[in-house]
Amino acid sequence: MCRQISWALPALNRLREFIWERATTLLAVVVAVMGIAQYLLEPSWIGHELSTHLLSESLGIAFTVGLIDNLIRVRDRRRTRAPRFAGYLEACRLLGYIVGTWTDIVKSTITSAPPAGADLFSASYVQEVSEHFNIDADRGMWPEEPWRGYLKRFPTEISQRVNRIIQRYGTFIDPNLISVLTTIESIPTFLVWGHLDLIRNVAAQHGKYPINGLPIVDGFTERELPKVKELQQILAALSSEFVHMPGYQAPPDAMGAAAVETMRQRDDIAPKIGSGRR
Repeated sequence: MCRQISWALPALNRLREFIWERATTLLAVVVAVMGIAQYLLEPSWIGHELSTHLLSESLGIAFTVGLIDNLIRVRDRRRTRAPRFAGYLEACRLLGYIVGTWTDIVKSTITSAPPAGADLFSASYVQEVSEHFNIDADRGMWPEEPWRGYLKRFPTEISQRVNRIIQRYGTFIDPNLISVLTTIESIPTFLVWGHLDLIRNVAAQHGKYPINGLPIVDGFTERELPKVKELQQILAALSSEFVHMPGYQAPPDAMGAAAVETMRQRDDIAPKIGSGRR
């Protein structure tokens, strides 16, 4: 039920935004145009003095409507700032969870620290992970756990976080944010990771076990990872409103820049570089 609501909310929010933000403005424009038209055309049944009066009244109404509309929208944004900020923070944490998981996978796969400015979400790193990452290797964290167990929970964790954001803040946050969140929740590669044991069992039946590679669906680089970057871009655009609020945090970089710098400067943080390579 929640998933069905999550898909409907973006459209409902867009409709609400269209009606709320544009209807009064359009009304003001129509009134002003009517007034100007009456003044310029001066129909025979309207005298010059009445036409002038209608013009001034029309412009006055248009200005008043526009002013009131703007004041109402400003008040509405102030009233909803707290829940919108809370939804923004939750979305930032979700992005951090996704970015952190992927950069740790890359770190566990590569053989040396990446160069400065490297994009860990690029096609070359996706290929490296696809060919050499060992999902049965230990993550190197406490408690001990192979990557397989962690990644099986990954899509469920994303879904729970997305649904929590929509349930709590869906009527307040940006419709574009809701749309990209529901898209990320349904990324095929992430969903496949939830069935790693099934994939292993099927592979074993066909004589290909042990299978310890990470399944990556075709289009992961071209269609799926860009959605993660789109989430970062939306959050970056929204962040300017909240930058001075207590507890503010900037959205994580969607290239893994922070992870790159950490790998280049320190070698004592788990997982170790190459610890999950096969």
